[in-house]
Amino acid sequence: MLDQGIIRPSESAWSSPIWVVPKKADASERPPSVDNSSTASAHTSLENPILEIPIVAEPLNKYHRQLCIRVVGDIKKRPTGSKPFDTHTRTSVQVSSSNLESDVVDIIKEFVNPKVKTALLINPPLAFYDIIPIIQDKFKSSAMNLVLCKYEVENVKEYLRQQEILKHYHDGKTNHRGINEWHLALSRRYYWPKMKDDITKFINSCTICGQAKYDRNPIKQQFNIVPPATKPFEIVHIDLLSIQNEKYLTIVDVFSKYAQAYHIRDGTAISTLQALLKFCTHHGLPLTIVSDNGTEFTNQLFSEFVALHKINHHRTLPHSPNDNGIVERFHSTLLEHLRILKLSHKNQDVINLIPYGILAYNSSIHSFTKCRPFDIITGHFDPRDPLDIDISKHLMQQYMQTHRDNMKLVYDAINESSLSTRTHIIENLNKTREPEIEYQPQQRVFVNNPLASRQKLAPRYSQDTVLADLPIHIYISRKRGPVAKSRLKRVPKSAQLLQGATGPDCSFDNGSGTQSRDNT
Repeated sequence: MLDQGIIRPSESAWSSPIWVVPKKADASERPPSVDNSSTASAHTSLENPILEIPIVAEPLNKYHRQLCIRVVGDIKKRPTGSKPFDTHTRTSVQVSSSNLESDVVDIIKEFVNPKVKTALLINPPLAFYDIIPIIQDKFKSSAMNLVLCKYEVENVKEYLRQQEILKHYHDGKTNHRGINEWHLALSRRYYWPKMKDDITKFINSCTICGQAKYDRNPIKQQFNIVPPATKPFEIVHIDLLSIQNEKYLTIVDVFSKYAQAYHIRDGTAISTLQALLKFCTHHGLPLTIVSDNGTEFTNQLFSEFVALHKINHHRTLPHSPNDNGIVERFHSTLLEHLRILKLSHKNQDVINLIPYGILAYNSSIHSFTKCRPFDIITGHFDPRDPLDIDISKHLMQQYMQTHRDNMKLVYDAINESSLSTRTHIIENLNKTREPEIEYQPQQRVFVNNPLASRQKLAPRYSQDTVLADLPIHIYISRKRGPVAKSRLKRVPKSAQLLQGATGPDCSFDNGSGTQSRDNT
């Protein structure tokens, strides 16, 4: 047949080793046509419509209606039917090689429903070249919905056997690899309905996978609009900054963006409070102080200080730098000023350049307020020196009243502008973020491990249990304080309870949602 040009070797990686070459058709013949594509789309010629039967890459087991045709001698057995699964039916038939055309036509008429896709498996494989032309010749292109499979795999019906296969491949052979890779490997040897869903549930419920693997799609929770301060020094953010083994207490006013940095001997509570008190003697006591959870701000002495002066102390959530972002941005700007100054004054110590960096920052127009921080806190919005005021020409009471009225107008304008700008910025940022996720008590979660950024082999997450769900943060069983939701690993959509699984490496919990199922 190769010599006569009837068949020739196929160049496709997915088709059978040889494929049919249509003969030149005369008036009474219709050439056979086989689509070697792995897709189920069939294209027919308008001039000579042919029943095209795609060759698919999937195993026979995947399809709900299966027809196995085996070519035998003159003695053939009666057709047998079975239900590998509740939604799958398989019919096995034998056809006689001596009466092939008649047997094939009878089988197709009896066992193929034109409205339902039917998968064919022909044995021996080379009989395909005899059977397919018969089907194409005897049936119209619009009358059949057939696909041709090249192989079948083992059907696994028992649930425990399925779990045994999953555990064997996941824990041993694949070393906890991903869903798609695992499904591709298993589907070449086994089949059962919703296999990919079971693989997804198994992986999503594995503690080792949850702790060791990256979160490729981390949670990006929407930001909340926080009402801005209404006047200077109402709310201040504080932090410690270390530069060349020297420590500084940095303080930023939320309203005016005015900032200061005070050199301290060490990071102890006494040194920190001395610097903070110096700031308060210049600008008064703030109503609220925002800090991180450093020991210099969480000790008993600091707590007594804020309680004595009736200052509200708000501590940000651990490992949530955005909550104290205003002072972090000031650090970035200050370091930039210091790098510039250091290039011009190479012999000067940084401690001597810090005041000039602070002066440059407070004298620059801030991008948020559109004003200089100095101007907002002093109330003088002109190029003259702030002290160039002839008080003797005014009565002190009249001056103070006028000054108070003017500053109220200025503060109101800045407050309104700040809220508008803040709202606009938050709305733009939230376009690519998602609403806050709610967690249920006793729900299993994985919390980001801060050590993972410094230790490459450290677990990326630690497993924990939710005690209470609150806005922005949650409380978990192993940690006393709150944990920001942004530190949690995304909950898989198919993290459902996988019954019957055992072993020390996997634990399971209830979840919600399912992955998409294979459609045949």
